[in-house]
Amino acid sequence: MNILILGGTLFIGRHLVDLLVSRGHHVTILNRGVTPVQLPAAVTRLTADREQPDTVAAALKGKRYDAVIDIFAQTPDHIQPVLDALGDGIGHYVFCSTVATYADSDIAPVDENCRLAHDAAPDSYSKVKIASEELLTKVSASGQCPTTSIRAPVVYGPHNPMPEREASYFHRIRLGRPVVVAWQGNALLHQIHVDDLVDGFATVLNDPRAFGEIFNVCGPYATTHTGYVATIAEALDLPVRIIPVEDPKQLEKITTLAPGIFPFGQVDVMVYNTEKFRHTFDWSPRFSLRDGMAMTHQWWLDQGYDKTDWDFSGEDKALQHLGIEW
Repeated sequence: MNILILGGTLFIGRHLVDLLVSRGHHVTILNRGVTPVQLPAAVTRLTADREQPDTVAAALKGKRYDAVIDIFAQTPDHIQPVLDALGDGIGHYVFCSTVATYADSDIAPVDENCRLAHDAAPDSYSKVKIASEELLTKVSASGQCPTTSIRAPVVYGPHNPMPEREASYFHRIRLGRPVVVAWQGNALLHQIHVDDLVDGFATVLNDPRAFGEIFNVCGPYATTHTGYVATIAEALDLPVRIIPVEDPKQLEKITTLAPGIFPFGQVDVMVYNTEKFRHTFDWSPRFSLRDGMAMTHQWWLDQGYDKTDWDFSGEDKALQHLGIEW
């Protein structure tokens, strides 16, 4: 297939490029061209800034693609210029959405029919992603091109641009530092390894069963914050001391001293139902959290990131405030 990836150089898009090229597809990427990255030589690169629709129109004029995979778009204003520029030259438009579109739920796991966060602030991440999904649903219904939205949870793995997530825990555990969790650490996280997520994107391409549909694509299970830390330690084959903090005043103080100490927040409990996607495509994720973290940690070591310094000065103050010695 001839596939256009909008994005393609940072994290999810980078892994998606590698996967699709390895499967014999011809891949073109469109982005601003500001992120230096080594990609397979066969990849075609187009440059445009989606904040400037005229540049998108110029870059895509006269082109046709069997599939467009949109990793980057936040708002409908990022999507519409692509639709306008390509017209009927899109075989299938696949959009990277997020489970942040869901409102708080009284049931779990949350499936694709659960209530969305329509009451979120107008410019919030949740609200603009909902609006983008709605635009693409209308496009699919209009007959311009079939569309699919994939709602992803927390994504981890090699090239993650958010070092405060798994990389910070690699540092903590390797240094033997105590790891603080909020309350009893029993808030649930649902994650997916980046290579499983991009396999999900590849799975739906030009498949009529995906046309006009929205899917949750997540890892095999959710884990508590405590379980997340313990699983990373297990993957590293190292011990870890986990410190739960339940006093609200203490939590407020330590998050002031160390703003990044809880990269996933404190109390959200969300688990997502992936039955629709798994059953439709007979699909299952390859990585458990333990195996995925072991693979990511090995990549992290191979890059020499264990040799980099990490600023734990704020966290040291938080631990001192809690009276925790190590």
